Amino acid sequence: EQKTAVIYKKTLFSCVSSQLLGLSNKDSFSTGRYPLKTTLVSQNFYPFDTIDVIAVHLKSNTGSDSLKNVAYNSRKRSAEWLKAYTYTQRDKRKYIIAGDWNDDLDVSIYKQLPSSLLALKNESNGGYFITQRFSTYLIATTASYPDAIDHQFVSGRLYEYYTKDSAFVWRIDQYIGNYASTCSDHFPVISRYNS
Repeated sequence: EQKTAVIYKKTLFSCVSSQLLGLSNKDSFSTGRYPLKTTLVSQNFYPFDTIDVIAVHLKSNTGSDSLKNVAYNSRKRSAEWLKAYTYTQRDKRKYIIAGDWNDDLDVSIYKQLPSSLLALKNESNGGYFITQRFSTYLIATTASYPDAIDHQFVSGRLYEYYTKDSAFVWRIDQYIGNYASTCSDHFPVISRYNS
């Protein structure tokens, strides 16, 4: 399985728990790419007393057409599971789901079908894809493709502190030579919050 991680600054946060999610629902994460939930407690800042960071790496769009169809449906089920999971947290927790979603928000990278992430995009959890404008303005998040496939979804409680339109794609390849071949073909996606 693909391993995910959360990196944080220990002078700002303490990690109180970390666990893989969805282990009992293998159909939603049939590729073994389970979300990693890390709960951090702030050392210095109010209102960031507690924040859940959920790192995701959904199934990539590779292989034959039939394998790409399987990947599309896997991402769709994963988004539906994440919607159901976050529904109970919507008014209570500050959380962010971030990582490589392997699909765009406007239309899917697979055959221009409806986005596999629609369950969360059109949900009523009070959450937001703060990276929606990447799709709207055709801002690529990888060196290989023109689509935005790396996204951040935040709860309504966290969105209250989001600095509007601060999410951006850091073109780190301007600073690291051969970045796409030596590091990753994905660029970091950064967002800022008022504390």
